[in-house]
This record gives sequence, structure tokens and C-alpha cells, in this order.
Amino acid sequence: MKPAESANLVGSVLDGRYSILREIGRGGMGVVYEAEHVELAKRVAVKVLLDKYQDDDEAVIRFKREALAASRIGSPHIIDVQHIGAAPDGRPYVAMELLEGESLAAIMKRTGPMEPWRALHIIRQVLRATGAAHAKGIVHRDLKPDNIFIVNRDDQQDFVKLLDFGISKFLETSDYSIKTKLTTTGAVMGTPLYMAPEQAMGAPVAPSVDIYACGVILYEMLAGRPPFNDGNYNMIVAKLLTAPPPRLDDLRKKLPKPLVAAVHRSLEKDPAARFATAEAFAHALPQQASAISQLELATTLPPERAARVSIPPMAVTTAKLRDRTALKWIAGGMALLAGAAVGAAVIMRHGTTAPPTPIPTPTTHAELPAPSPPPAPTGTLEIKTIPTNAAVRIDDGEAGTTPLEVTVAPGRHRLHVELAGFTGIEADQDVRAGERTSATFTMVAAAAPASTPRPPVVVKHTPQPQPPSAAGSAAPINPYDEPPPQIADPFTKPNPYGK
Repeated sequence: MKPAESANLVGSVLDGRYSILREIGRGGMGVVYEAEHVELAKRVAVKVLLDKYQDDDEAVIRFKREALAASRIGSPHIIDVQHIGAAPDGRPYVAMELLEGESLAAIMKRTGPMEPWRALHIIRQVLRATGAAHAKGIVHRDLKPDNIFIVNRDDQQDFVKLLDFGISKFLETSDYSIKTKLTTTGAVMGTPLYMAPEQAMGAPVAPSVDIYACGVILYEMLAGRPPFNDGNYNMIVAKLLTAPPPRLDDLRKKLPKPLVAAVHRSLEKDPAARFATAEAFAHALPQQASAISQLELATTLPPERAARVSIPPMAVTTAKLRDRTALKWIAGGMALLAGAAVGAAVIMRHGTTAPPTPIPTPTTHAELPAPSPPPAPTGTLEIKTIPTNAAVRIDDGEAGTTPLEVTVAPGRHRLHVELAGFTGIEADQDVRAGERTSATFTMVAAAAPASTPRPPVVVKHTPQPQPPSAAGSAAPINPYDEPPPQIADPFTKPNPYGK
């Protein structure tokens, strides 16, 4: 007898290796469980095809193809597939890495238009993943914010994982691509808001449809809306085929011209007019070392998100991690200017004490102003404590409470960390020019014995500039299908894996 619809596998062990712990979500084609590898004691996500599709050959092939596409690409920005097998009732399952984070769609719904530096950081990773897929002959065909999952790691903020290759297209003529040809010529696959014009018309797909979708996603991150957002499907498709997208710089003022130009080139209706590759698209975007200044990017923020930035006497700019969403680039730029001022003060201090020589007044031509001295090199120091809200002093200057991030001169700095009820910590920390250094302190209760060794300090160095963390943490959701409905209970964790 066929098992009951969506038979629960909790408590069972698949293939003698995956112990099913709990169900964490359901999607249109599968149910996702949290499981543990019985030998490695490693937590994984196990996606099992729904019972109603068990005898549907096309659904089974598509289910397996998603896993094959992800594993074939082999990019760190593609979800890692570890095993394909069959449950005791015969349904196929896929074991993959367990992700915790939230979709780009959820982030944009919460934050609205993004700061340009953050949007660029995210889209570059999406383009790397897309380019890796194209290099393997795979077109995603359904790139959209719901299929871009954002994970925050200890040393990597806004790390992208590209999901849902269920309707991906294998371009080359191979035995596998022939066997998995699930749609006929003229069939429309994808999401209208992010669909290229030729894709909406049912034309054969090519990598250019993914380039177009990436352009729409970047447009939406910057403008807070996609180019065509009419609620009616027919209206969206009609504008997609006939109307030019609204100018991005009309919706978001003062964006750098190279950024606007790159976005609109990716949205050309003629596929041949778009970027030829994902790599070319990424290269056309403003680079971190380009003439596009950090302050220029910062000035595009809405006025209500602006905040006053002050420079302490020690020329250290501080910002709590949980509040560093609005003027990150401005804070960095102000710190560089403060560093230049410190350099000027040093020059004056070492100058002579003789009275200045009078400067003759020019009679015909005005003197050109002397060039400004180059900004002094800086490094970034990120300080965290367990628990948080500890007061931090750096080189005898008040820096704020944890978690915080400061921009300091390269070299060794003396840190003083204090929290009521806990033993204070003093430590020296080296900061390198142009790099981010992270230091995490575990506070020890004051009642602890004096002989208790001081907890180790975890220090990590990563190249600058490093984008800031997402504003606030979020519970994991299901990144493998349409987002689940909103749940009122804040302690309930939605699933990031079901579709």
C-alpha cells in the first residue's frame, strides 16, 4: 500500500547514514528535514520528494536534476549537495548543507532600497555563482531575490548562496540533457518580474536571460522596486516586451553613472546588446579601487537614514555593528580625513619655531593651492564580547560598547574591556593597514577564582574593504521554495530549505 500523503520520516534513518530529527518545512515538491549524519555527527538538510509526485517521472527527474546541477557547478556560492538516495518508501531524497539566514527578498522587504556598496557586494557574488553555472553549461532561468540566500558567517557578512536549480537548463547536447528535457520549445519557465523579454516569448534560453535577471535584481536592490512592477501579469509582459525600463537614476538620485550604465545595459531587450558574460557584467560595475568614491556612494542614501558622524580626538570612528547600516562609507571617509589631519599635526609639531616668512602678494596670477596630503593609512578593528554591552577603551580613549567597529591607525593598540559583574580585560592588539581585524573576548564573572585563565582572544584578518553586516539577524527560512507565510511567534524558526 502506498504510504499516506507526506508520510513523516522523523525518527527513521536513511541509507544507514542520515538520522531524521525533525521536519523544518514543506514546499511545492518536497518536504525538508533536519538530520544528522550518524557517523560524522554533522547536521544536514534532507529534502524528500512529496508522495504525490513519487510516480511522476518528470517530477522525479526535475527533483534529481536540481541536485545534479548544484553539485556539478562546484561554486562556494552554490548550495553544497552531499548525497542523493531513496527513502524506505522509494521516494528520492537529497542531503545538502544546512543553511541559516534569510532570503534577499526578505532583507529587501525589511530594509527597502539598499546602500550601493551592499548591493554591489551581493550582486558580485550572484554573478560569480551565475558565471560558474554558465561555465558548466547550465542556465538557471529563475534568478530572483527569493532564490538568493544570505548567510552571515563569523568572517563573511552577506555571503550569498544561490538556490533552486529545479528549472535550470542544460545547454549542451548530452545524454543527460536529452533525458531531462522537461519542457518543449515555446514553454515559458521563470518568474515574470525577473524574466528576460525573449524568455517571456518562449524563445530558446541562453545565458543572457540570467544576465537580464541579475540586472533586475540589482535595479530592485538600489531602487526598492523592479523595473516593471504592475500587478497584472499581462501588463508586466506587455511592458517587458515594448517599454524601456524607468531610468534608475530617476528613482535613486546621485547614483554613480558607471553603475547606472551597467544596470541598464544588462536590461537591454536585445540579448546581443547585454553583457556577453556574468564576468563582464561584474567588471563593468564600480570597483572598490575605482574613482567612484565611498562618499559618493554614501550620498545616495535617503535623508531619513542619515546620521551625524563624529570623530573622537584619537581619530577613531566608532559604530555599533547593529546600527551601522546608514553611513558606513561616510564614517570610513571621515576617518581617512581625520587621519590626514593627524598627519598634518605631526608635520607642524616637527617644524621650526622661526616666524613665518611673509608671502608676497601676487600681482598678476593667483597662486594655485598646494595639493592636499594623501590620507594616512588605516585599518579596521572589530571588537565583540560575550556577553555584549561591555565598555571599550582603545589607547585610553573611549571607543563605545560592544559590539563595535573602529577605524584606527596601523600598529599595536592597547584595549581595555570592562563590564559590570565581570573581570576587566586588557590586551594588546595589532592592526594592519588596509585590513580588518576581529577580536572576540569572553568575559569572566568577577566571582571566578583568580587562577582562572583568561579566555583566548580570537583574531581574524581579512582584506579591506569589508562590507558591513546585515542590519540585524534573522531566523532561518526556507530558501528552496516560495517564502513561507509570516509567523506571529518570534521564536518560531521558519525553514530555509523547502520547495
